[in-house]
Amino acid sequence: MLKQLIQLFAEKFLVSKKEWVSNQAQALISGGTDISYTSSTDTQDYTAPNDGVMCIHTQNAGWVKLASTSNPVRGILLHSPNIEGVYKQFVLPVAKGETISINVSTDKTAISVKFIPTIGS
Repeated sequence: MLKQLIQLFAEKFLVSKKEWVSNQAQALISGGTDISYTSSTDTQDYTAPNDGVMCIHTQNAGWVKLASTSNPVRGILLHSPNIEGVYKQFVLPVAKGETISINVSTDKTAISVKFIPTIGS
């Protein structure tokens, strides 16, 4: 009987908090950490200090790659050679402690890399 009462209370509590819990997994609207991308030929790694998203914006890059070194199946790659003025923007969800490799072709004219934590981090 006590077990059923605790279960009922937990269900009611979680249902009333469902929207709040869901919101905790969203990226912050503003803020985050700018990451200085200095590599011109090699991969640069970044380890996420919290759960969040990696954001990258580039212009005129022939290709861009974001990939998890912890889980090589998770990643994003866009290859669009010989196209002028291409603007690429990616967002990759990441877990705390996950290392993300960043690699962008050398023909880029602009780049911005940012880590944005989730609200609940």
